[in-house]
Amino acid sequence: MNNLKTTYSDTCEVYNVDKNQTVTAEILDFYPKQTLSVALQRSLKLVLRYNEKFDEYQASMAGFNLTSKGPTETVTYQGRK
Repeated sequence: MNNLKTTYSDTCEVYNVDKNQTVTAEILDFYPKQTLSVALQRSLKLVLRYNEKFDEYQASMAGFNLTSKGPTETVTYQGRK
C-alpha cells in the first residue's frame, strides 16, 4: 500500500529572464512535469510548459522569456487512522 500523499503549494516564483526579476504567482492549475498555469498580480494568466532538458517550466509573453521551477512539493506519510 502506498501511504504517501503529495501536496503542492498555492504559489510559486516566476523569473523574468530578460529583466532579471522574480515575482510570486498564484497557481491556477498544475500538472507535474507537464503544464503550470499561474496568475500574475491577479490580472494576467500565464501557461508555462515543462522543459525536460532544463527541468523547469517555460513560457514567452510580450517578448519576455519567463521560467519557473514550479510549486514547492510536500510529501507526507499517512499511517493508520
